[in-house]
Amino acid sequence: MASYRGEPSDPMACASAELDLPNPGLLTFRKLAINKGQITRVEEKTMKSTIQTQDDILDSKIYSEQFCNAARNVKGVMLYHSKKKGEAIKVWEETLASDKTNLNALKDITLAYQKLGYNPEVQKYEAQLRNTIRDARPDEKRMMFARCQAEQGYALFQDLRTQSWKGIDLRQEQVNCYEAALKMAEGLIGQKEKRDWLLYTGKAYEKLCHVSYRASRDDLYMDSIGKAIEILHEALQMSDKNALYQAEIWLTIGTMFDRDMRCVAFDIPQLVEQCYKECWEDPMICFKKALEFNPDNHNNLWLLGRIGICLYKQQNYDGALKWLNQCIHATDKLPPEDPQRNSSWNALYHRAKIYIKEAKRYGTQRKPAQSHSFLEKAQLDANRALELRQSPMNIALAGEVNHMLAKNRLTPQKEVDHLRNIALNRFYEASVTQDGSTSSDVHLKRAECLQDGEDLQSAIESFKIAFDTIGTGADFRDSLASKLLNAMLQYYKGSPQHLFGEVAFWFIYTHKSWQAPQKYIKMLYVEYATEILDILEYSSRHVSDESTTVQNMVESFKQVMHERNIGDENFKIRLSNLGEKRDLSLSQRQEPVPTAIQEDDIPNVHPLTSGVDFDFYILHDGNNPEIKGWIRYALLKGLEWKFYALKGYYHQRDSRFGAFPYESEAEAMEKSAKILIVLSHGFDGNKNLTTEIAQGLHAKNTENVILLQREQVEVPTKLRCYKKFDFTVQVDLPQLVRYLLPVRPLCDI
Repeated sequence: MASYRGEPSDPMACASAELDLPNPGLLTFRKLAINKGQITRVEEKTMKSTIQTQDDILDSKIYSEQFCNAARNVKGVMLYHSKKKGEAIKVWEETLASDKTNLNALKDITLAYQKLGYNPEVQKYEAQLRNTIRDARPDEKRMMFARCQAEQGYALFQDLRTQSWKGIDLRQEQVNCYEAALKMAEGLIGQKEKRDWLLYTGKAYEKLCHVSYRASRDDLYMDSIGKAIEILHEALQMSDKNALYQAEIWLTIGTMFDRDMRCVAFDIPQLVEQCYKECWEDPMICFKKALEFNPDNHNNLWLLGRIGICLYKQQNYDGALKWLNQCIHATDKLPPEDPQRNSSWNALYHRAKIYIKEAKRYGTQRKPAQSHSFLEKAQLDANRALELRQSPMNIALAGEVNHMLAKNRLTPQKEVDHLRNIALNRFYEASVTQDGSTSSDVHLKRAECLQDGEDLQSAIESFKIAFDTIGTGADFRDSLASKLLNAMLQYYKGSPQHLFGEVAFWFIYTHKSWQAPQKYIKMLYVEYATEILDILEYSSRHVSDESTTVQNMVESFKQVMHERNIGDENFKIRLSNLGEKRDLSLSQRQEPVPTAIQEDDIPNVHPLTSGVDFDFYILHDGNNPEIKGWIRYALLKGLEWKFYALKGYYHQRDSRFGAFPYESEAEAMEKSAKILIVLSHGFDGNKNLTTEIAQGLHAKNTENVILLQREQVEVPTKLRCYKKFDFTVQVDLPQLVRYLLPVRPLCDI
């Protein structure tokens, strides 16, 4: 939880010793989620969407008054950071009118009045907050803090920095908040309020199971399903006359079972086996049950769309269109003031996806007119979805449609560049508010758009980010790697001798992700066969004999080339000798390196951060050539290319000739805004952190030192105070960049 030292008062002092209690206040809770008040244009749109979601909850009449207070408090936070402090205060006053002991509202309204300079109101609400905690009986105190914790779990779902599919850590933190709140309130909480928090705990576990699956955490995936179904099953057993609530529980179960239909080989949880086996095998049963509880066409529009989405994922596109059209048409007939008019955005999104698939189908059949017509329909739906909900998935969809229109041969040439620029802008907007596998997909689409625009160098860097971000368990990792290598071969064709080191590294690095080596060789374009042969010859000479990766690459390449019967005699001779003749003077090299410094390997001239020479300094000392290659050709290149344009320092590239190593490194650290410490096997905290380097670290504020854990190693004790990014499975470069970009001068929240 956040720390409150230095604030005007500390009402928790009298209570913290008795229980492990959360600190009240959503403004101070997870400050990084709102970046200390620095709101970008994209995040401003996201906040508007979040406010609309809270209004929908308040208008639904489904939830208890206590849960509605959680929605009000989050709405107040969003208004506050939208520079609407007066409106935010009104919302918190509504919460306190409903529950004068709501700790989060008391804390937030106190801080808001303090920033406005209204000292009498500050003193009033400070006293109320302090007295509320002090005067409460033990059971009352437990219940107040239980609500405080549950509301903070709910607030985590509204994190502005990680929209769409959020990371595992955030989801686990959310379910921990809910679980702790329910445990604290055991025996005290009312039936209706408990039902609401059970539902949202189940929803949190449902989201956690999806991100776990995308990260190949099969154990966590099934554990999350098991816990979700236990909680939702308990909620279903509670008597409730509100049919919409029962419908929402079945919708949540259906959504959880609907996502990953290929998981039939898993040992499903016992409760699923006993009570929900049919629903697991056919999620449509859940949606039909929800429809039975909510047959009223006016109130079930979201459900009609959900059924269409389920059919879409089952690739029943005709059936999906039927339900999606029904949802969209019914929504369009609602009066403008009806809050459900915004509920059709997801149906519009998936209908646009179906139109895109139809466009691709007609494109492969060489029917450009039909393909163009479906793309225009998709563009209309994507724009409408974006108007209704400024979510990253809608932004990315708008980018995808505009890119496809730019490629369609019936699009007037004068519009092509305009459409491509719109697409690139949409992909950028989507990339800055997503993480994990969804972020990877956005960078992949952006790379393909850049490639079509003949900006190959930028496309390659975007492909790299997509490949590193997706993680080891992604289904399309093989395809993504082949696209990256084909783009590199296309860019370097004709003069690869100056870039052998980088291309060789990426061949070796991506090769390790393939389960069927011959498959990816076949996915590389045959026109680059000579260049691939050059790279393999270079790799076989420059990588140590201890590595089997290059040998496997050579064998796979030989098998594929023999199948293709290439007639060039010189090529055949080189192919037959590949891997046979080794230069012993070079074979002990530990890593492939460039034969010359290439133009695009020179760091940027000026940093983005004022008052320093470098935006970041990379500290690493290990013997793993793959880690060194990753730093040189993935981390450095990714951070320094023009998309981010940061300037870094890496001693293996930037150290001055003749300078004393440790003194030179300490001087560079002092002149760097941030320090990145790459942790891998071979990094010894005692050995590597010399006096000069330790002094350089000590001179930096804690938030200016970041650990990048590239391999599963123990973090040295003296480094555990710093923020850590776990890059052992997924490399979320965009998330790292958010911490490296300089912060503009702002008024502190």
